[in-house]
Amino acid sequence: MMKTTFFSILTMVCILFTNVTGNAQTADEIINKYLEALGGQEKLKTIQTVVMEGSLSVQGFELPIKLSSVHNKGVRQDFSLNGMNGYSIITPTAGWNFNPFQGQTKPEPVTADDINEGINQLDIQSPFVDYAAKGHAIELLENEDIEGTECHKIRFTYKNGKEEFCFFDPSTFYMVRQKSKTKANGQEIELVSDLSGYSPNEQGYVFPMTIGSAMGTITMKSVKVNTTVAETLFTVDK
Repeated sequence: MMKTTFFSILTMVCILFTNVTGNAQTADEIINKYLEALGGQEKLKTIQTVVMEGSLSVQGFELPIKLSSVHNKGVRQDFSLNGMNGYSIITPTAGWNFNPFQGQTKPEPVTADDINEGINQLDIQSPFVDYAAKGHAIELLENEDIEGTECHKIRFTYKNGKEEFCFFDPSTFYMVRQKSKTKANGQEIELVSDLSGYSPNEQGYVFPMTIGSAMGTITMKSVKVNTTVAETLFTVDK
């Protein structure tokens, strides 16, 4: 009887211990560690502008690119190839694409669906900062193997309903992969981005300097935070 009681108690303790350790890493704890790895929430909240310059390697070409962003106001991507310059712009209420490589002779407005797809890019401080107050939601899912590492997996649901699946390295808490779905030419496609080369800029803000996907690899050469970005960049001559 004593033996049975001992093992029953031992089993209960093991179950309780398993529950405690299993729940030790909550979604919020993982996100907090991720934000801390980027410099901390308070530091991220000071970001008002970001200017990133680098190149996109795709199909044997190296395209110089520049990304100019003003928090919650506008994001503009500039790129060039063979002496031609193109760009895309997204703001809370409008957006334009100008792609002379495909024969465009003037900027064309994007659709309302395109704006809804791209509007989440405007939160350059990170949508994870104060996510609940912004109307977003997170959910911790089962770990998933990413190139040999069991990564934390979180479903991030934006206020507008768009979902992203984010994978975090348990040793650094950097986000190493991001999956989402978007619409292109009337079809829904899955986007998978691999993020690496995290490095602090001269101001101590940490960014992934390499972003790889099936469409090509972006390599950033410089990232400047809180420099002057003219908001006229987010308008076009009509």
